[in-house]
Amino acid sequence: MASAENADDASQAMRLMTQAKEVIGTMARSTQEMQSAISEIKTSADQAAKIIKTIDEIALQTNLLALNAAVEAARAGGAAELRIAGANHAEHLPGCPVD
Repeated sequence: MASAENADDASQAMRLMTQAKEVIGTMARSTQEMQSAISEIKTSADQAAKIIKTIDEIALQTNLLALNAAVEAARAGGAAELRIAGANHAEHLPGCPVD
């Protein structure tokens, strides 16, 4: 009777080992798929980071151009104000023709 129990136990152990082997194989495949997905996500994230960096650089250049345009407009406006002020002042000088 002991050898029949041993045979049953050995058979059950063999089934459990086979099941464990199948589970481990499934886990290994899942792990490989997960690593592949992580790699793809990293590649996508790197590409997105490059795009964001380019957008930031464009935004910076745009802001610098706008600032430069504002400074030039202020200079032009200031020069015009000086010409107007000079012309107004010249009107009050005796013998000075005003155009």
